Amino acid sequence: MRRMFDEKIRKLDAQLVKHREAIKKTRPGPAQEAAKKQALRVLKHKKLYESQRDSLYDQQFNLDQISFTTQNMKDTTTQVQAMKAATKELKTAFKSKDLDIDAIESMKDEMADMMDMSNEIQDSLSRSYAVPDDLDEE
Repeated sequence: MRRMFDEKIRKLDAQLVKHREAIKKTRPGPAQEAAKKQALRVLKHKKLYESQRDSLYDQQFNLDQISFTTQNMKDTTTQVQAMKAATKELKTAFKSKDLDIDAIESMKDEMADMMDMSNEIQDSLSRSYAVPDDLDEE
């Protein structure tokens, strides 16, 4: 539809150029006045088509904006639903005994103690027994 308006406006522009040339070529008088009237008529048609085309552009813009807003609202609704589901799952997870902060801290302390004991055992096992430094392994 827009192309149709653009094509008509382009044709009217070509007619206007011809009418302007005719006005320039004719001497003042009835012939020039007739050429001016024809040019004015063509110019009015052109303005009408431009107005209709612009109105069509505005309508299309409004439709695009409504479509964008509708899609945006759908996306927002999906996001909110996902957030609600995640919140519910997190609340359930935090109520679990597995995520008790005191139990976790206690477990970390126990692990640190066991690591210390393990290091002490490894240190004890790695001690050498009065082996002379000049002992030849062969």
